Amino acid sequence: WSDMDSCIRRNQSANMSVKYIRLNGDALRQIVENEKHCFRIAMNKQDISGGEMTEAGFLLDAQDAEEERKVIKPPYEKGDILALKETWAMIGDKYVYRLDRDPPQGYLLFNWKPSVQMPNDAARHFIRIIDVRVERLQDISLDDIEREGIWLPGVLSPELAFASKWNSGVSEKKRAKIGWEQNPFVWVFDFDRCVYVEDDNGEQK
Repeated sequence: WSDMDSCIRRNQSANMSVKYIRLNGDALRQIVENEKHCFRIAMNKQDISGGEMTEAGFLLDAQDAEEERKVIKPPYEKGDILALKETWAMIGDKYVYRLDRDPPQGYLLFNWKPSVQMPNDAARHFIRIIDVRVERLQDISLDDIEREGIWLPGVLSPELAFASKWNSGVSEKKRAKIGWEQNPFVWVFDFDRCVYVEDDNGEQK
């Protein structure tokens, strides 16, 4: 990680704080192995015609001259530090993680717990959001397909490969609204991996 910048849990001058995110095992592995550099989340509000991305969020166009323009906040903002939650277990007083390639003895017998239950202090991988934008899902570029973790030389159709990957992460019920075929509006988050640095007082080291 020699080329990574440091990041901190709290920095009042930069108004930063750590948030937590759960990703599937494949996405987590790709981030750790430096193969994935962006992710997409379908917007809750899909009936957005016009509008623009601003520092405050996505600014909707007003329906008429009397209406005040509304802002939709993204779940994560530029500068946010995200801690990645993992499938984990506790052995004695030590955390172990299913993602590790060299698991300790007894690996298969561990009482693995889902990432949603992972304690915050067990987080060991962090990313920093460096850009946020809004676009239609099917407007994804070849460059972004690769940044999503798809190895372009290894697939016949990068777009179909990404479409399959997207749909596999969406429940059948939600697919009717935000599946690839529906071409929903999505938040696009570009990120860098970073190192978490904090002293006992929550200040930058």
